[in-house]
Amino acid sequence: MSHLADTSARECHGDMNEPTATTIFRVEDARVVFPGGAVGLDGVTLEIRAGERFVIVGESGAGKTTLLRLLVGLGRPTAGRVWLDGGTTGPAAPSELRGPAERAFRRRVQLAGQDARDALDPALPAGAAVAQGYALARPELPKADRLRAARTLLGELALAPDRIDAPPSRLSGGQCRRVVVARALAALGFVPGESEGEAGPGRSGASGALLLDEPTAGLDPDRAAALLATLESARRARSLALVIVTHDLAVARRVADRLVVMQAGRAVAAGSREELFAGDGSFVSEAPYARALSASLAERDRALSAWKA
Repeated sequence: MSHLADTSARECHGDMNEPTATTIFRVEDARVVFPGGAVGLDGVTLEIRAGERFVIVGESGAGKTTLLRLLVGLGRPTAGRVWLDGGTTGPAAPSELRGPAERAFRRRVQLAGQDARDALDPALPAGAAVAQGYALARPELPKADRLRAARTLLGELALAPDRIDAPPSRLSGGQCRRVVVARALAALGFVPGESEGEAGPGRSGASGALLLDEPTAGLDPDRAAALLATLESARRARSLALVIVTHDLAVARRVADRLVVMQAGRAVAAGSREELFAGDGSFVSEAPYARALSASLAERDRALSAWKA
């Protein structure tokens, strides 16, 4: 690891005492070994703070998705710990939670994964799927208002009106991805047009988080910009932490407050956007894949110029 990475990692992680009041996730020396011996994560330590935009970049197989699954409790570390506020997500996956505990967790933390089509009910039109999210987070809203909010949110994500009433089988992969993101935002209670901080996440006042795995993959620049703008609106309105996995350094540079660079299951560099991007916009990292991606950063960055962090 470079000197920059060492310095940045210390700032990103802080000391290793109990989580602070602003910490929503804390990972301590997490290691994941899959059946057969393959290593998914190898001693990863990081902290994600309430309300921040935290970006995870890395090549395929670097451990990015494995890390997301740990954060939402869909996997357990072989060694190390994963903390949500003052407790751990590892011992109880969402599928194991019941009753009020499950509802509270799902109203605080949502994952929009890569397998968008498989994540949707094939019988439900896009608008109805998103309205289900509002039924979870905002049960006080009448059904008609949930559907209206769902249509508005999908429109914000640049889904054409004639697609809102379509089932997943009639949607493209990119359209399914936006429906999944919209459903996750709805499940966190975000309604477009709400004032900043209105009806904060989880009526307990605890900070919420949206985790997204390659949310802009397969989207053209205009639609990617619309999605990023909607995520930023939701972050501000609901005080959400956004945890975004991406291989697109243009997205990382525009979105991130802080980043971690992963390679072969390890965090090889971590720090703020200013620390990890040079003045000319190139990415500062010793990872070979990052240097290769930096060559294509400028063109993609211009295409996303409609969105301002």
